[in-house]
Amino acid sequence: MHRLATILVGIVLLLLESLLLDLFGLSLWLPHVASALVVYIALEREMFEGCVEVLGLAWVAELLSGSPPGVYALAVTLLFFGVRLSAVRLSYRAWPVRLGLSVVAALGLHALLLIILLMSGHPTSYVTTFALAGAPSSLAAPLGLVVVWLSLERLDELFKRRKNIFSD
Repeated sequence: MHRLATILVGIVLLLLESLLLDLFGLSLWLPHVASALVVYIALEREMFEGCVEVLGLAWVAELLSGSPPGVYALAVTLLFFGVRLSAVRLSYRAWPVRLGLSVVAALGLHALLLIILLMSGHPTSYVTTFALAGAPSSLAAPLGLVVVWLSLERLDELFKRRKNIFSD
């Protein structure tokens, strides 16, 4: 139930991001909710649970992205494993470090998308598009991380309290 709730909250956050960006036309300053979800899940979940949640959210992010089929989901999944592997060696407990990680994750997601598109035969003109749009928008990623972290942390506390109630 906890996994399903996390996926549903993630879907709501992805939809809100999409709607707000469309409403206000702020596509250059994307808060990168997808990469923030990946960062939270990679740092706060066990491997299997994280994989299940990321796969569910990657599918929804894929539908919202408008990219060629499979590209965004693959990039999100690869980002999850990259953040997860880095968390084995590095500590991301301090908030300034987490906020910096969110920027790196957003840049990494853009880089992965670009690499996948170039490897699948898309034109190299995408490089300038991603460089001009992806890099500046990655600076807004900490905003997405704060929203995601507060939402999912609250959800985790709710499930933890519920578990404690039933175990007493």
